[in-house]
Amino acid sequence: HLTHITESVETINSLNTQVAAASEQQGQMVGAVNRSLTGISQLSQTSAKNACQVDAEVNTLHQLTDQLKELTNHFKL
Repeated sequence: HLTHITESVETINSLNTQVAAASEQQGQMVGAVNRSLTGISQLSQTSAKNACQVDAEVNTLHQLTDQLKELTNHFKL
């Protein structure tokens, strides 16, 4: 009986060690996923900011084009 109990305790200890190792690995993976999501979020924010800047530049180009059209209209024959 005592041998069986000892073996069972050793098995339980081994399983606990495996569970602890698996939990540690999962924790590391969760950390990696969180870092990746943070990076994606930052890239999304940068992309949105860049899109706004491009939109502003396009509007400026439209205004300049309109001004050039007005100026060239003065020189038409």
